[in-house]
Amino acid sequence: MYGKKELTQPERVLTTTVRITGAKLKRLPVRTEKPIPKALIKEAMTAINATAAKAPVSMGDVILCDLLGTGVNVIASRNMLP
Repeated sequence: MYGKKELTQPERVLTTTVRITGAKLKRLPVRTEKPIPKALIKEAMTAINATAAKAPVSMGDVILCDLLGTGVNVIASRNMLP
């Protein structure tokens, strides 16, 4: 099953960081809730890099809704307090 899907429709969970204001650190680690098509990763990174969060943020908070119309949200991977 995995091998067949990997050949026909490869998908990946995207992990990266976004800018955050009002926190001690300047970047907030985020990830997609579910895998997205591998072909959309570059476009997804452009959309994510244009996003900024504001502290406080809790792990699991939605940072970007419906990434590129995929129905997949980008969520925070850690808590970030002011």
